Amino acid sequence: MTVFFSEIEGFTKLTSKLHPMGIIYVLNEIYGDFDKCLATYDVYKVETIRDSYMVASGVPERNHKQHAAEIANVCMDLMRIASKKHIRSDIMVIMDSSEITTLPLRIGIHSGLCMAGVVGLKMPRYCLFGDTINTSSRMMTSGHASKIHISEATKNLLDETFPNQFTLAERGLIPIKGKGEMLTFWLQSGPGQPKPKPEQLQTPEQQ
Repeated sequence: MTVFFSEIEGFTKLTSKLHPMGIIYVLNEIYGDFDKCLATYDVYKVETIRDSYMVASGVPERNHKQHAAEIANVCMDLMRIASKKHIRSDIMVIMDSSEITTLPLRIGIHSGLCMAGVVGLKMPRYCLFGDTINTSSRMMTSGHASKIHISEATKNLLDETFPNQFTLAERGLIPIKGKGEMLTFWLQSGPGQPKPKPEQLQTPEQQ
């Protein structure tokens, strides 16, 4: 399976400038559109926690090795949706022209094995467990705003299932908490999308 985590960059700082109902409005505005987007992909929304959004593919129904591409494609669509979202000035407590009022996402993706099942008696939930889930979360926290950070395992699956269809830039070896150094990549574009210009591709030094 493949799983991704996303969160809104600077959300904690942002909440200090929103009315209480404004926080609900902002999250519902962006995640409502995300939920609609997911309907066109073979993915399963696991949960939202605060501003974190978690989606998996390959569970609860297997889809052979298509899960990496499904997640990669949906992440690029969600990134485009987020890039067009702006916070309305009327729900801000303080407006400063120097403040960013967009909603930049930080996304992390990883592929591997997991355990899954329904847990609990009251409000039972379908939960995912295992190192794959933890590593995906680390991909997100060690990434950058408005970028899709993927592991070598996901990159290898994309190369195997859709060779030469996805454009990736090697980030290089980076320290990942609990994992040591890992080779990671930035996902740049997918099938049917214009490939980034050479000057837009990041080198390992441009982490």
